[in-house]
Amino acid sequence: MVEEISRDVEAPVGVTIPGVVLHGANHPEIGHIRVPRHKDDHHMSSCPFHDDCLEEMASGTVVRERWGARAEDLGHLTVSATQLEAWYLARGIAGLCAIIPVELVIIGGGV
Repeated sequence: MVEEISRDVEAPVGVTIPGVVLHGANHPEIGHIRVPRHKDDHHMSSCPFHDDCLEEMASGTVVRERWGARAEDLGHLTVSATQLEAWYLARGIAGLCAIIPVELVIIGGGV
């Protein structure tokens, strides 16, 4: 399903192609795109659908689960956490760019 939107409307965590939000089977988000697990990451996923989805590897919730604190409260763990989360986000974005012609990526949210 494709829905027209105006340029001044922010789409919820989803895929937007100039003025159009692309909907998947259930909702417009890329959170469940599969990403390869980092070799040093042993965090157990709590996603009920699959173990290695982007949402379970790089979200505000998983930062708290993996590191024991919110991203802004990590202190000396900030660099390690940022590197791992960026590693996952880069792979998710690269996977998206491989199938959709992307000109601009804007990252926002709880991470």
